[in-house]
Amino acid sequence: MIKNQWYAILPSNQVKTGQILAVKRLKLELALFRTSSGKLGCVVDQCSHRGAALSLGKIKDDCVQCPFHGLRFDSKGHCKLIPANGRASTEDLPFATM
Repeated sequence: MIKNQWYAILPSNQVKTGQILAVKRLKLELALFRTSSGKLGCVVDQCSHRGAALSLGKIKDDCVQCPFHGLRFDSKGHCKLIPANGRASTEDLPFATM
């Protein structure tokens, strides 16, 4: 595998809005989802905090929400919410990117 290259992993229509699809491709566990506007998101299927499978979480505010402590990751894999830090926090940490 060549890093930072595009690879077809499945037909786009298999990723539905409001759902998280777990797939394993190229030895990577991935969580795919769509935002409310239809934008596709693909993140590593592991929360950086405790290693929980993000695919077992839910979609909240166009982000994948970890089922364990509620961290939220956007379609690019950036951490948008760490509940322990509060909603006023301006942290933007790239935890779930490949």
